[in-house]
Amino acid sequence: ALALAQWRAAPGHDAPSVLLSLEEYGRATAGTTGADLSRTAGRLTATTPVRLDLAGTDLEEAFAGGPATGIAIKAVKEQLRALPGHGLPHPPDSEPAALQHPADGRITFAHLGRFPAVSGAGFTPAQGWAVPLAPDPGPETDLAVRTAVVDTPQGPRLEAVFTASAALLTAERTQELADLWGRALEAMARHTTRAGAGGLTPSDVLLPGVTQPELDHWQRHFPGLSDIRPLAPLPQALLVHSLMEHETSAEVDTYQVQYTLRLSGRVDPAHLRTAAQALLDRHPGLRAAYLPGPDGTLAQFIVDGVELPWQYLDLSGLGDTMRDNAHRQFLAGDLADHFDLAAPPALRMSLLTLAQDRHVLILSAHHATLDGWCLPLLAQDLMRLYADHSGTALPPAPTYRDYLTWLGRQDTQETARQWATELAGLTKPSLLTAGTTPAPTGGTDRIDVPLPSAVALALPGRAADTGVTLNTLVQGAWAIVLSRLTGHSDVVFGAAVAGRPAELPDADRMIGTFINTVPVRVRCDPQQSAAHLLEQLQRRQGTLLGRPPCGLGEIQSAAGLPALFDTVIGFESFPLDRKAAAEAAEAAGFAVTDIGLHSLSN
Repeated sequence: ALALAQWRAAPGHDAPSVLLSLEEYGRATAGTTGADLSRTAGRLTATTPVRLDLAGTDLEEAFAGGPATGIAIKAVKEQLRALPGHGLPHPPDSEPAALQHPADGRITFAHLGRFPAVSGAGFTPAQGWAVPLAPDPGPETDLAVRTAVVDTPQGPRLEAVFTASAALLTAERTQELADLWGRALEAMARHTTRAGAGGLTPSDVLLPGVTQPELDHWQRHFPGLSDIRPLAPLPQALLVHSLMEHETSAEVDTYQVQYTLRLSGRVDPAHLRTAAQALLDRHPGLRAAYLPGPDGTLAQFIVDGVELPWQYLDLSGLGDTMRDNAHRQFLAGDLADHFDLAAPPALRMSLLTLAQDRHVLILSAHHATLDGWCLPLLAQDLMRLYADHSGTALPPAPTYRDYLTWLGRQDTQETARQWATELAGLTKPSLLTAGTTPAPTGGTDRIDVPLPSAVALALPGRAADTGVTLNTLVQGAWAIVLSRLTGHSDVVFGAAVAGRPAELPDADRMIGTFINTVPVRVRCDPQQSAAHLLEQLQRRQGTLLGRPPCGLGEIQSAAGLPALFDTVIGFESFPLDRKAAAEAAEAAGFAVTDIGLHSLSN
């Protein structure tokens, strides 16, 4: 594009935009999910029109390898990524008008790849192979350019062949264009050595609507910025609530969570810190900052090269009472230390040594960064990384980005309409705090209600006998209590659901916040049995929870009520691969014997 712009401008004809016919080999899998075309025999070449526009580019600076070179590269990259179909052929009736009636698209370009591209398959590379001439382009093409990377004794070399129409272009003019192309490539090579060269372009990030100037601004603020992502409904709501608390100088952040992992065995603190840093590096979502995006809505900014905040405290030399007090004080101080959500990561780790073979690893994070399901996964990764800090023993981690991409394709408006149908006829919310005075800021508390072991052991069997899950049993019990406290027979409360879609591959192994809070409506008819209430509750919940996630605010709006409930049931039950956990513990030389959670939101 640079060479053509300069070549066409040389005679005084300023033409920064050119229409090319780009020949691509159509083996991209986009649009053919599940099809691997990389080894398919047959002609898959397709011709795609692309307009490359370098309007406003300082050509002199670009050919000198200055900042304009990077601007031109990014502009062309975005224009190429905007092409439909990724080179796959389009039907004749959908062929763009630019190809049906070509005007200035009389230049074709094709990159043939690298040769020899196949090794060890019974083929012997031909000596002296060169890039072939383009086939007879016909009367509608003025110039055809073919390029390829050719392996030589001196190493890989980029070669190009220019085939021009003798009736329209002289050999001198063609050579001039080829020389300009070579100069442009040299300028790009020089540009890559400049400080600040490279960087993201809008198509690199998941968040839609981002412009290049906005990206450039954010990359100056976060030099390691690698992605910008939208937020799922619940993380968005949690962050808004936390920021409101921060603005009012609240003593607590309701949605800051603190997990404690009790470790049994000998642990090298320095080695564990290295493994913990590798864990942060492995999962991009853990390195997020949260700032407003282009439209003012909070977004997730993923930053590479972030150092894990880490503390180590050896309490093993203290007496039992002093050690217990120091342990409790540390946990309280850590929970009171709020995260700056605009500075990644919203996560930190601390290790307390209680005895030679007893330790507590404390992982504190904002709930928008991860949920409880992630803890067993992170613990296993941490032990594997401790055993092999090179990280080669671990396969690539599935990425939360895939979930956000899946979420962006879902019809949440239809889901909201379905929730409106579920809540139709509900005339008032189920509020236990109606008419009460709000507690002062920071006035949250935790009350443990012990359940006799005999009752706890009997509950799973009782649920199974009724044909429902233990979660449904707990929800049904709360519905009955809520009905009696409010005096309503038709009650609603919130339920935290895992939110990991079964149709998304590896969703169960992704690190990120999937949970969502949804309303649970229960009609408590005194004439019905408890078993009937539970059966109806499970049936309705099974139907509703199979739908894409929808923000609670959208559900409330669809129901026509400003609020639905002020109580939430969180039933935590995470799948644990005990065999994998045991193997990881054996490799690390220590085991995670217990995982605890402290959060002011539950």
